[in-house]
Amino acid sequence: MIESDRLFGIPFFTTHIDPTSYDKDQLVKDIKSNYLKNPTRNEWDNLSHLHHSYNDWDNPHYINVNFTKVQAVYDKIIPQCLQKFKLKRGVKGNFRIVNYNCMSEGGYMSPHKHVNFDFVGIHYLQFDPKVHIPTEFINDFAQKSNVFVDDVYTSCYKSTWRMPVEEDMFCITPGFLPHQVPKHPKTNKLRMSIITNIQLELVI
Repeated sequence: MIESDRLFGIPFFTTHIDPTSYDKDQLVKDIKSNYLKNPTRNEWDNLSHLHHSYNDWDNPHYINVNFTKVQAVYDKIIPQCLQKFKLKRGVKGNFRIVNYNCMSEGGYMSPHKHVNFDFVGIHYLQFDPKVHIPTEFINDFAQKSNVFVDDVYTSCYKSTWRMPVEEDMFCITPGFLPHQVPKHPKTNKLRMSIITNIQLELVI
């Protein structure tokens, strides 16, 4: 089931991916192996503290993680999610995996946007809500108020919002929405996610 809502007044979609529909255990094993080689693999910025593959896919020091099977799952799910948006007739979505990330205690990913893409998809491959912090979205236009309950419908009055997520959830948000992963508390369990950029084009 695909669910939709609005964050800061902006539409987003969430769904769950069947963990038996692809080689999840192998992906987790390979990513963990890469992480243990270097918990601070980061060729992206000088601020973040995590292991991720962005800008470093061809590094022979690490296992070349095979995303073929999970990509096939995305090929089915992402178009279904995009149908929930009010797109013009003839619009097609192009998407590809651009990163995986992995972190534990002290892990942090600095604020950023995917400004050159219409949407970004986050697949929470391994995530424990008891110890892991979800992606934190940043509202650049927040008008703070203390009269509203803490709810997604009134998130436009919050400077940040952490979407409630759980393992195997797949979340699609607009690429222009800034987000970060806050510094993680003490935990021995690795937080893992796979990131997909989505670009729309009018083909007819």
